[in-house]
Amino acid sequence: MKIWLSFSGEHSAKLRIIGTFKTSGDADKAAACFNDLLTIENKKRGSNLYFSDEVSQVMTKHKMHLFSENDPEQLDFFQSLHPEDRQIIINTDEVEIQALIKIMINYGAKIEIYSKHDYPA
Repeated sequence: MKIWLSFSGEHSAKLRIIGTFKTSGDADKAAACFNDLLTIENKKRGSNLYFSDEVSQVMTKHKMHLFSENDPEQLDFFQSLHPEDRQIIINTDEVEIQALIKIMINYGAKIEIYSKHDYPA
């Protein structure tokens, strides 16, 4: 018998995340890094990815050094990113967004995060 020791509540964060980069090239690089990691995560869904050789290779390729061991599993909750000029705009119900934020920071984004519950677009 398993006993679940966790808190559950309204899951819908309804966040809007806007990363604005200095150049469209920086936005493209951030999206490529995220999408490369997402591809690895999708291939190994359900298994432990923490700093596998594939994750390490992608992080080295993209000069990404901000990840911690729990960040790759957050990718389960996202779809591919597609920049719009100098911006990446994401609408999500997830609150575990550290992996996404770290990638944007790595490529110099100015990041705006707000709840669409309080600020409908």
